[in-house]
Amino acid sequence: MSETIILKNSPKMEFQLQDNGFNLIDGQTEGNTGFYWYHDMQSIELNRLWYPRLLTYLRYGTWLLNGAPMVSCESSKEANLVINGSQSKLKIWLTDVDMTAKAVRLVEVLNKRTKVS
Repeated sequence: MSETIILKNSPKMEFQLQDNGFNLIDGQTEGNTGFYWYHDMQSIELNRLWYPRLLTYLRYGTWLLNGAPMVSCESSKEANLVINGSQSKLKIWLTDVDMTAKAVRLVEVLNKRTKVS
């Protein structure tokens, strides 16, 4: 049973899920493009963007009062999807909320097909 999940149209980021593995078309990072076996996967991690709302308001407040940011932005982290295999490691940057929502669906499907937690 074949299924396709498109994370992004431009540049193209498409997962073509097949019975024994998936074909990744990655226009963003061409080194990721290729076929990956399900039995080779060891872990799948979805790291969502985390940036506290309070920190955002504090940062803007310091800009208004002082003309320069005084609150560090180091506590934020980039949203990404990491697929670890015995032969490879895929790291896919999720650049917007829509990509992250589609990545949640992708992780669910991959976990079912690979039996990886």
